[in-house]
Amino acid sequence: MFGYKIVKEKVKRDPLRFSKKIMLISFAFLTLYVAASFLLAYRSMTTLDSQLTICVFAFWGTECFSNAWIKVSKIKHQKEEKDDGMVNE
Repeated sequence: MFGYKIVKEKVKRDPLRFSKKIMLISFAFLTLYVAASFLLAYRSMTTLDSQLTICVFAFWGTECFSNAWIKVSKIKHQKEEKDDGMVNE
């Protein structure tokens, strides 16, 4: 326009986004928890309290589910915007 060049620079994003970091942390923690649980059960010949295991899996499961829901809803809204034709291309 009028001799000016409009350049949209892409914003460099962290290759490992925050939600992916949280997912990796949750999977690593759950893996370590299960391994420690097996090790303690083998060494002490008793199991961990089931309420503790339920709480740990409920917390990290909810965290993973909420991250997945954010991703799905974001993709859904982007598709709806494209379908409406309101996005300038």
